[in-house]
Amino acid sequence: MKEEGIIYKIIQFCIKYIGLVLAIVSFIIIIKFFHISFLKIENINDILSNIINFIAISTGFLMTTLSILASANNSRVMKKLAKYKKIKKINIYFAEPIIISIILVISCIIEMGLKENNLFEKINVAFIIALTVSFIVDFFKISFLCMNILQEMMEENCSDNKFKKIKANVDNAFKEK
Repeated sequence: MKEEGIIYKIIQFCIKYIGLVLAIVSFIIIIKFFHISFLKIENINDILSNIINFIAISTGFLMTTLSILASANNSRVMKKLAKYKKIKKINIYFAEPIIISIILVISCIIEMGLKENNLFEKINVAFIIALTVSFIVDFFKISFLCMNILQEMMEENCSDNKFKKIKANVDNAFKEK
């Protein structure tokens, strides 16, 4: 019985922090089994600057979504989330990828400055890949959560008759294409 409780807690931790778990696992796998180096790639600075741009744009979307949720504080859904003390959890969900994005940008900038292939470069490459995996997983996790919250808010704002009419119009629009 006690063992089952520990396994359950480990599984719950892995589900809750799936981005972090995937980052750690991918970091270990890359360090242990692959000998990856960005220095062998000719246009590494372009790749790293594209990673930085992607992270910056994605973080901008996260911040915009957060501001939309903050402006909807009078909605039934947000009041229910506050009643059950889930706002703090949502804040943590948003904080995690934002912190990861800052660390990832710093790692990419450091990698741009490296000129020789050494142990630090290998660790930094694995770190960048692991953080990118973590960021993408967390980004999709938050996107899914926010889509559900926004869907609830949309359904709240539409009465049953209005919602059926809007749904019929949307269904007809997609049938025509």
